[in-house]
Amino acid sequence: MRGAHSRVAAAVVVTAALSACVNGPGGCDFDPCPPGKGSVAALDAEGAERWRTSISDRSDDPPTVSGNYVIVDGCRAVHVLDAATGRLLVSTEELADGVGVAGGLVWGADAAEDGEPARGVRGVPLEREGGTGGNGGRTIEHLGGSNGESGDFARTFTVSGDDLVGTHGDVLSVDPAAGGPGRWVQLPARPTQRVLVLGDRAVTASPDGSVVGVDTAAMRLAWRVVPEAVSRSYALRLKAVGDTVVVTALGQSAADEVSEHHRPHLRSAEAVLHLAHQPRAGNLHALGLDD
Repeated sequence: MRGAHSRVAAAVVVTAALSACVNGPGGCDFDPCPPGKGSVAALDAEGAERWRTSISDRSDDPPTVSGNYVIVDGCRAVHVLDAATGRLLVSTEELADGVGVAGGLVWGADAAEDGEPARGVRGVPLEREGGTGGNGGRTIEHLGGSNGESGDFARTFTVSGDDLVGTHGDVLSVDPAAGGPGRWVQLPARPTQRVLVLGDRAVTASPDGSVVGVDTAAMRLAWRVVPEAVSRSYALRLKAVGDTVVVTALGQSAADEVSEHHRPHLRSAEAVLHLAHQPRAGNLHALGLDD
C-alpha cells in the first residue's frame, strides 16, 4: 500500500457487483461500471477486524493508506475514509485516482472529460462526511522538462509528508501541497515510474533501464544506475524494502530477452555492484556516487 503510515495494519476491499446491460441501438451494451457495493475493512496487527465500512461503488484495486486516511479507487469515484474509525469523509469524481492526502486535500490525477486523457494533478478538499468535495481545491500542472511532455507528473507523483514529489520530462519536482514555490532538479533521464520517497531520497526509473536517486534535501542527483545490456525498452518495477529499493527490469534486446535485478541502496548505488544477478542478467554501472 502506498504511503502506509497508520496504526491500521491492513485495509482490504471486498466488492460485490452485478453484471449490467444498458439497452442501446445495437442491443445490449456492457456497462464498465455496473451497480455494485464495496466493503472496506481494517485489520489490526493480530488480524482482528477494527471496522468495516460499506461504499456504493466497486473497486478492483487494493486501498491506499496515506497518513491517517484510507483511499479507495472506485469504479465511479475516489473515496477517502478515516483510518481510525472507517468514517467516509469524501467521495469525488474529480480524480482519476487517489494517490495520497496532504494539506487537507486528497491528491490524484485530474479526471479526464469526454474521453480526453487526464492532465495535471488535483487536490480535492476533505470537507464533510459522505460529501463530494467542495470548492477551494488546488491544481498543479507541469509542462515537462527541457525535452519533456505534459502530463507526466500526474502519472509519476507521490505524496510525501506535506509535499508532492514527481517527475515531468527530465525534471523531478517537489511541490508543497499547501501552495508556494516548488523546488526542482534536472535529471539525466526521463523517468516514467511512480516516484518512491524514503527519507530524503526520491527514487525513480526510466524506460532505458536507468534508476536515479535524488537527494531531496539538497535537490541534487545523488546517484544513477544504468544496465549494461542494451534494450529497446525495459519494463521496470520498483519496490521499497527497508532502506533498499529493489528494481526489476525486463526488456527485449535485438538478440534475446534481457533481465536485470538490482538493489541500489538509498544512500549510495555502490551496493548494487556487489549483488548477484538473476540468470542472463548483464552487469550494472553505477554513476554519480557521492557517499
